[in-house]
Amino acid sequence: MENLDNHIQFKSFVGEIEIDYKPKRTPKKKIKSSQDCYNTLKPLYSCINYKEKSWAIFLNRAMNTIGYARISDGASNATLIDTKIVLQHALMCHAISIVISHNHPSGNKKPSEADIQITEKLKKVCELFDINLIDHLILTDESYLSFADEGIL
Repeated sequence: MENLDNHIQFKSFVGEIEIDYKPKRTPKKKIKSSQDCYNTLKPLYSCINYKEKSWAIFLNRAMNTIGYARISDGASNATLIDTKIVLQHALMCHAISIVISHNHPSGNKKPSEADIQITEKLKKVCELFDINLIDHLILTDESYLSFADEGIL
């Protein structure tokens, strides 16, 4: 009885953490190239020229999409890619691989030093969990830059 009382008392002071992932039974998209990534991600960027955002897609062992998540909603010239948020989503859906992305409203596809640094950091963190960061795309209204294709990743 005392243990139950302690549990009830503890719950009144501390919030319970709930993690939820509800997979949909829709056809999965096969990711074979950076072009496939771009085609999958571009529709998520509704106002690609307005402000920076970051999205990720999560893949299973067969390189089929499990799902996607908005990682951040930034400003006109920056967005934060938080490694904890990316990994939280990946672990929730048991992803084997991740593709991270963000847009450049300016139309300039060239990665900044901050873009390169966060990609390197995220790759190292993913490796700790046996998850592959397979690409980081910078999207513009007209095209994209793939870190994997450019040899940056």
